Amino acid sequence: MVEIIIKKEMAIATGLDKRTLVIPQGTDILIRRVNGDISVGTNERIKTFWDSLTDIRQKSIIRRCQSEFKGLEEIIEEEMNK
Repeated sequence: MVEIIIKKEMAIATGLDKRTLVIPQGTDILIRRVNGDISVGTNERIKTFWDSLTDIRQKSIIRRCQSEFKGLEEIIEEEMNK
């Protein structure tokens, strides 16, 4: 398992610092770090895709998670299949 790190600044910009990502049972592992970053456990393929995205695209995915009540991995899988 690898981690996607959502920086504190991005969490604040997307409102994630005041909300919770939807975490489907038995999938993503969400950890709020002391420095304000958020760590989400995932697999290497999803992390590689996430890391290839611009900040704007990453913010868009986080906002989709919040508005559609879907998990981060689920939204990323949808984006990968476009």
